[in-house]
Amino acid sequence: MTPKQEKFAQLYVELGSAAEAYRQSYDASRMKPESIHRRAHGLLEHVKIKARIETIREAARERNLVTVDSLLVELEQARQIALGAETPQTFTEGTNRREFPDYKKFVGVTMEIIRATA
Repeated sequence: MTPKQEKFAQLYVELGSAAEAYRQSYDASRMKPESIHRRAHGLLEHVKIKARIETIREAARERNLVTVDSLLVELEQARQIALGAETPQTFTEGTNRREFPDYKKFVGVTMEIIRATA
């Protein structure tokens, strides 16, 4: 694979748009949108690029699963401690604001990605 093809594969997984990945990987400044879409689709059909995209996606799935699992373990630990505390809301509010201020959004988005790619 060429460096541009690698960049395309990485950006395609990150952005979810073949056309945008193409624009950022190749000089498309003078190309019509139809041409960009056609070339981007052609890259998605390339055997090596297809395989690389799947490899990148698999690595991302593994990272996301570990992250979600560890997050859920921590939240369950917080819940268990809060159940025995005199003021459980104080503990859980602190946990929610800690490193994961948008943990519900994070878990929801990650679960949607997992459902979409499963």
